[in-house]
Amino acid sequence: MKKLTILLLTALVPMMALAQTKRKPAAGKPATAAKATNNKFAIVLFDEWIQNVYEDTENIYFQDTQYGDNNALRAVNKQTGTIRIVVVKKSGNRSRILCSGCDGKTIYMQLEGKGIVRFNGTDVNTSEVLLAEGPNNMETNYLWPGNRGEAMSFSPNGRYLAMKGDPCIVFDTQAKKVSRMVWRSEYGLVVTDNGDFYAMRESGVWKYPDNGGVHPNVSNKLNDKGIEKFSFESLAGSFYGEYNGMYFDANKNVIFVPVNDQMLKFSIGSQQWSKGEWTELNMVAKPQTLEGLKTGIKLGKSQYESPEVVYDVKSQYRDTMGNLWIQTSDKQFVIYNPDGIKGLSSLIGKCTKTNLP
Repeated sequence: MKKLTILLLTALVPMMALAQTKRKPAAGKPATAAKATNNKFAIVLFDEWIQNVYEDTENIYFQDTQYGDNNALRAVNKQTGTIRIVVVKKSGNRSRILCSGCDGKTIYMQLEGKGIVRFNGTDVNTSEVLLAEGPNNMETNYLWPGNRGEAMSFSPNGRYLAMKGDPCIVFDTQAKKVSRMVWRSEYGLVVTDNGDFYAMRESGVWKYPDNGGVHPNVSNKLNDKGIEKFSFESLAGSFYGEYNGMYFDANKNVIFVPVNDQMLKFSIGSQQWSKGEWTELNMVAKPQTLEGLKTGIKLGKSQYESPEVVYDVKSQYRDTMGNLWIQTSDKQFVIYNPDGIKGLSSLIGKCTKTNLP
């Protein structure tokens, strides 16, 4: 569990902190004052550690950890907040979901013992296999069985799938082959429409162009063909921590990253870093540092229980409506929007618990 040390951004984001001042409700209007405060917060409690969060036009999806007994996939309707089960918990011969993601329309999964599939919306086992598990030394056409993915990212046009794993790979969904392997620990992943792979690491962004190669030998020179590092040290100094925010604006062809309490941007066109502005991310409310973010919501009904306060953050996800999903523990998410939560009508201002049957 990490200490909350991050700035409010529009993707996965870190934050530092500020105590919010309490406002006394106007006399005779306590209900109205409480509603005005709590429409900025909601809490969702799952019964399993959530590993992956992503969305399409209608739903936000939550995949249970690949190591847990449940290993289900759930969907939260973006307008109503209604929670439903898309894939039931693991039982029988159902393949385990190692990681999953969405290109905005279609869900993709890495399944244990099978490979990468395009989910048909109903049955994991009958979904189309795009990249099957196979033997070593054939990594262009097969997925190495020992590569257990952690997360997925997609190019804006949906053609390329980048999977964070060991190694990281870029998969061409049209050609149905692996076009790049990266044998390093990467924190943030972005893949462009032409298949170039960008990753945050060691005070800069590393570019792995789609003209290199795929070879199981880590030291093979083909794997390193065309690799470039673009450092931001002249703007923000050295940084060797874990990156928790990386946002790709496909229209501007720019990557935004929070570094050392600053917001930097990398232009893919000019291949240069510069100082970013918060207004470039189209945020209505100005970003602020936070410490002890007070939700005003209790997890239970006991009169002795205090409302939940956010101190530590495991991960963060910003949905396309502008709501920030702050994962404060393996199973708990605090939803926050300084302008008032958008959509998610049944969740606003309360704690909702969801358990698999």
